[in-house]
Amino acid sequence: MVKPTIKMDVQGENSPEYGLAITLMNTSHVPLTVYHHALPWVGWYSAMVIAVKTDPSWTVLERRFIIDDAGPATTTIGPGETLTGRITLVNRFHGFCEALQEGDMVVFWSYQLQPIDDTPLERVAGHVFFRKSDITRGCE
Repeated sequence: MVKPTIKMDVQGENSPEYGLAITLMNTSHVPLTVYHHALPWVGWYSAMVIAVKTDPSWTVLERRFIIDDAGPATTTIGPGETLTGRITLVNRFHGFCEALQEGDMVVFWSYQLQPIDDTPLERVAGHVFFRKSDITRGCE
């Protein structure tokens, strides 16, 4: 049996606030049912997101920690179906805008979809580059 797969595209945005625009596609031939809270833009801890300054020390920004209670709601992603969502970075990291005003930033991300009653899918990962020179909005 072929293991189900997903494709995840992540783009940086600066409007209305700095964030990651996420497109998640089920590239399998079977539906994938997950807890809604496990989607990368829903649960605070569903995706690994790390913001790093491009200073000589590669300073990692401090993450905000919250109590993030998951509910029982589920979402089914049909074969070939795409879902979209957004992770707002200024809410996740202390001093994100201030750090970007000082220099460029790299935001690394990683996600592993966990279907209900099945094994986790292959982990996907990548990064988004935010340039200091691109500050026009998103930090008001």
